[in-house]
Amino acid sequence: MGRKYYCDYCDKRIQNNYDIIKQHNVGLPHIRAKAEYFHQFKTIDDILAEIKYKPPCRSLKDGSECMFGVLCRYRHYTTEQIWEMEKI
Repeated sequence: MGRKYYCDYCDKRIQNNYDIIKQHNVGLPHIRAKAEYFHQFKTIDDILAEIKYKPPCRSLKDGSECMFGVLCRYRHYTTEQIWEMEKI
């Protein structure tokens, strides 16, 4: 059998078949892992521009973890955290 394809973002090995790799790349776990990977390289200015006008996430109010992670359309920072980022 041939070698397996390794996805760096998901840390998974899958069959080295074009259709399977293409299907994996459009899957939600891969998209989320890729977004979380690139989120670590964003500057504070990029993060502020992205979250400044978003309403707070409901899971932040509940104290639970958001299941959408970086892909959430709401912000996961409190107003105090945003003020601290603006000072820097």
